[in-house]
Parts: sequence; structure tokens; C-alpha cells
Amino acid sequence: MKGIDYMIRAMPAILAQVPHARLLIVGDGEFRPQLESLARELGVDEQTCFAGARADVPDMLAVMDVAVLPTICAEAMGRVLVEAAAAGKPVVATRLGGVEDVVRHNETGLIVAPEDADALADSTIRILTDAELASRLGETARKQADNFSLDEMMRQLNRLYASFLRPPAGR
Repeated sequence: MKGIDYMIRAMPAILAQVPHARLLIVGDGEFRPQLESLARELGVDEQTCFAGARADVPDMLAVMDVAVLPTICAEAMGRVLVEAAAAGKPVVATRLGGVEDVVRHNETGLIVAPEDADALADSTIRILTDAELASRLGETARKQADNFSLDEMMRQLNRLYASFLRPPAGR
């Protein structure tokens, strides 16, 4: 499970502050029935949309005000974070794995401790209720997204290899 249950648990607090908020869950897996049950149990099922696996990620991101990656297991670097950045979306993500390689706290998004529904709620509310913050985070994220293009990654890798092949100075 990618921590989606923590985001569902955050929804009552989010809805108390931002009643029009909706949770769009993109992706599918074996835990979907439990997540749907949790949403019903917490009374947020009407505000939660389980979109399933989707190929139209840019279209999904286009309807979001904030992208949340509440992962509870370390990932090398979440592709969804780069996709959200490219779409100019502010992000709330948990401090695990390669998240901080993509998301810079208070610059391109907000980073919270894993397994903390209250922190997810607080950070999501902060972005949803502060248009200036959301705009600044999203714009900075969009500018940074180019650093993760295939061309840029290849340039960085080539520079790294070249630095290993260069003879030490003074020889």
C-alpha cells in the first residue's frame, strides 16, 4: 500500500476546512476494496473518486489543485512527483526514499513525516487555502521539472562518467 489510507484518513480534517475538496485516487491494486471501505467508514466516500489505473496522467493532473504522494515505503524517485512538477502542481509528499530529490520543502511542495494523516491534512489544507503559496510552489516545480528530463539526466550521467575518467589534477 502506498499510504493512500493515510490520505483518506486526512480527508475529514481537510473537508472541515475546505468543504469543496475532493480526493482523486489514480491507480489500482489489491487494497482498493479496503480503501473504499475506509472511505465509507469515515464518511468521505462521496468526496473520494477511485479512478483506477489510467494512461491519461496529464489529464488527471490537470484537474488537481495539489498532488499528494503519501507513500509509506521508500521509492527510488516517484515518477508521479516529476509528472506533477511538469504539470506545475504543488505537491505534498512524505519524507521517504528519493522524494527529496524531486520535492524541495517550501520551494516545490511540502514534505511531511510518513504515516501522519494529520500532517497530510495540514499541508494539503495549507496549499488549498493559500493560492499564492500554491502558485509559487507549482511554478517553481514546473521550472525544476526540466532537470528530470531524459536529455538532462543523460547530460548529468555523462558529466559524472567524465569526472571519473579525467586524470587527477597535477599529473
